[in-house]
Amino acid sequence: MSQSRESKNKALVLKAFDTLFNQRDYAAAERFWSPNYVQHSAHIEPGREGLFNLIKGAPSALKYEPGVIVAEGDFVIIHGRFSGNGRPRSWIAADVVRIADDVLAEHWDVLQDEATRAESKSGLPMFGDAFPADVAAADGAPTPVPPADTQRPESQLMKAFVSYLRARPDSADAESTREFNDGQTALEGVTRRDTELAGVPTITVQPAVGRPDRTVIYFHGGGYVSGSPPERYLPLAAAVALAANATVHAVDYRLATNSASQRPTTTACRPTPPWSATAESIPARYPCWAIPQAATSRWP
Repeated sequence: MSQSRESKNKALVLKAFDTLFNQRDYAAAERFWSPNYVQHSAHIEPGREGLFNLIKGAPSALKYEPGVIVAEGDFVIIHGRFSGNGRPRSWIAADVVRIADDVLAEHWDVLQDEATRAESKSGLPMFGDAFPADVAAADGAPTPVPPADTQRPESQLMKAFVSYLRARPDSADAESTREFNDGQTALEGVTRRDTELAGVPTITVQPAVGRPDRTVIYFHGGGYVSGSPPERYLPLAAAVALAANATVHAVDYRLATNSASQRPTTTACRPTPPWSATAESIPARYPCWAIPQAATSRWP
């Protein structure tokens, strides 16, 4: 008896997902995705290249586990888990794929952070038969095990962080640092782009996978008189972005003059609305650790 159309489509999607997400075989994966792939997901750039680039930038610990899969006509829906994605929690996903000419042609998804046992009102896991912490305990992990810690690839992130620091140039001059960072990814799983906030030059980093749920504005301090490029602080900014699932803006600032230090500080804070022009009023309305120290000293 020949395979039904739906059975073939389900087998195609399972093979495609394993090839791309688990094996990271991009050449082989091209056979499964249409060159005219249509992407509806809000957190993935358009087309086949957008998806492939997302996975190329994801942590090496990324793992996809398929669950229930159903098909009807040209459409396949698969329930699965993305763990090791650089986020505090794994993602539970329902991916909807349209098949055309035996390749994946169109995609939609619904994503949720995986709940812990304490967070689950039903008392049941979102994926599989057990909560991740219970699985870790059964495998001999020490108890209690924080559920998020059983899924976060901390060792991979730390290895990437240390590797990046060791690869940096010995010279501390700004030009060498800029040249080095131009050809580097600050940390595996993070994207970097040059931006501008309220006219202030800014470098923005955020997790390569998913949608950040908070924003951090990082005042890197350092040489308020001599200057120090924001690029020098990208490893720290990237680590914050991953740990907090945040978009981190590392802002530049003008150098101090013979006046009060509020001037460079206020300029740096200009991207954070709706602050007033006086640095003294900032801590009262918005938390900013860099402000109190800078605002209480005066340059000679």
